[in-house]
Amino acid sequence: MKKVVTLALIGMLAINASLLSAATIFSDNFNEYTSGAVLPSGDGYDWDSVTADNQAYAYVNVETDSANVFGKGVTNQYLYLANLTGATTAIKPNASSQTFTSSTTGQISFDFYDPDYEDFTQRGFLLRLGTANYNGGTIFAIYFHNGTLYYGTGSSVNMSAESFASYTLDMLYQLDIVFNNSTTSLDYGNGQSVNSGTMDIWLNGVLVAENVASTGNQATGVSVKNINFTVGGSALQLDELYVDDIAITNTVQVPEPAESAFLLAGLLALSASLIKRYQRRK
Repeated sequence: MKKVVTLALIGMLAINASLLSAATIFSDNFNEYTSGAVLPSGDGYDWDSVTADNQAYAYVNVETDSANVFGKGVTNQYLYLANLTGATTAIKPNASSQTFTSSTTGQISFDFYDPDYEDFTQRGFLLRLGTANYNGGTIFAIYFHNGTLYYGTGSSVNMSAESFASYTLDMLYQLDIVFNNSTTSLDYGNGQSVNSGTMDIWLNGVLVAENVASTGNQATGVSVKNINFTVGGSALQLDELYVDDIAITNTVQVPEPAESAFLLAGLLALSASLIKRYQRRK
């Protein structure tokens, strides 16, 4: 019986390790920073530059999740992005990563929570993936528009005319973007593929948009090496967005969080049951 218990535990660890085996080129869970302060940036940090206004109206803050909206406990920390009533167009909240190991293909995953902000206006927050922190350096982009998702289009990274997915405000979601700016199509499992110069977008493990064309001024074949969050458009934008557990990998797997969690939970339950049986027989 002891052998069975050991094998069960080894199996559980092996499968869990396989879920984490992708090569991570950028990640941040925001738990190592000072809560209630502006996200640190510059040398020695994961973020190269942050634009805020000393917590007056434009926020790029690290906050403690006292309401446990991310389900990771009340000591968990997350990135708080906001442009609140009273803000001007002079300062736009912006967080840009350090340059990471570049890749033409990969996957970005993170959790987000979009509060129901009563003074929401314009386009909302914008996520850009590319070479640098400006529209011309963008390759792929997504707008978080008060319960709807849009993609960036054209050289100016404008918001698409139609949304590709909707979500409920004040609820937690997982977003996965499979990007391919290589010169050939990319197969990434279970019959899924993404064309050259496009991205697939998954929301809570469901494919909601596929082969979405690139945006900005970067040619096919150029590698992604920067991500940044900002408000979209030149007009005044008022919105809030919470973000946590950002991970970028240069390998891709079909996002299946529910199935993976079920498998791991089953293995944990099996291991616990075997251990109890072994202890009773001692």
